[in-house]
Amino acid sequence: CLIIIFVMLNVIGSSINAYESFRKAFPRKKNSGKLKDSKNYARRETQAESKMKSIESSSISVWRENCRKFFDCFCVQANARKILRVASKQENMDCIDGIRALFFLYIFAVHFFLFGAGSIKNLEKHIHVLLEMPITQIGAHGLFAIDALFVLSGFLNGYFFSDYFEKNNGKIRWVSFYAFRFLRSTPVYMILLGFYSTLFTYMSSSPIWPTYDTNPVCRETWIWNVLHINNFNTHYNQCMNTTWFLACLMQLYVISPLFMIPLNRWPRIGYVLSVVTICISSFACFIITKQYNLFGSVPKIELQSNALEEVNKR
Repeated sequence: CLIIIFVMLNVIGSSINAYESFRKAFPRKKNSGKLKDSKNYARRETQAESKMKSIESSSISVWRENCRKFFDCFCVQANARKILRVASKQENMDCIDGIRALFFLYIFAVHFFLFGAGSIKNLEKHIHVLLEMPITQIGAHGLFAIDALFVLSGFLNGYFFSDYFEKNNGKIRWVSFYAFRFLRSTPVYMILLGFYSTLFTYMSSSPIWPTYDTNPVCRETWIWNVLHINNFNTHYNQCMNTTWFLACLMQLYVISPLFMIPLNRWPRIGYVLSVVTICISSFACFIITKQYNLFGSVPKIELQSNALEEVNKR
């Protein structure tokens, strides 16, 4: 139902945009006779009637403009122009955007490799052959690209937070700080989640393709994704398990002021707090990896190829 509403809004927004473009390209020719009649009629109007009409017309125009802006959010043409626009603002860092784009392409290739390998039934018998192939090494170490994205996101968050903190003399609007981040990505994320849960199964068909009407895992755990805590769930109990990255980004953004405020006000305390947190986090990762016998990179999968099902349930 929500997807149907979204498609209808797309159609309405795109139709309005197409109509406005058509009117600009082919403007109406003004009729001089009608203009004269309207002028004579306007002279006969009283001053009170003209004021009432002006108020009504202004309110209607404001309402129409607000509706146009709302439907413009769902317009395919307008969104395509914004997505494909290469012009950047002065405060943007184009080099960082380029680096992030390259890392994203690399991560797409890595996931293509991982999902392709995961569809092999007797993977444990042939995984050593796959890992020995030179081209496999490109995707086998792709997890470090995700770490690089975390570093870039943290750098940008710290840079813009420090800039905002300095311009406003340390005054932060906390509601807007968190609401902006949540509303910037969550609506689109939820639309994609709804598509994945209901319509993705109809996109193809094969012996290993899912055949459910609604993803049973998403039906039970979708609220974890809405709250951006799905990374705390097990691999098999995650809806769109590749979105764990978005959950981690949101959680790091939520706790970032705990480090950014000390770094801007009391730099020494901020440095000490950051170093201590890094040490504690590294030690916790070591303990969890050892306790649950996890692997930290794709080449280590070979060591537990016979127990991948059990590893994914941890």
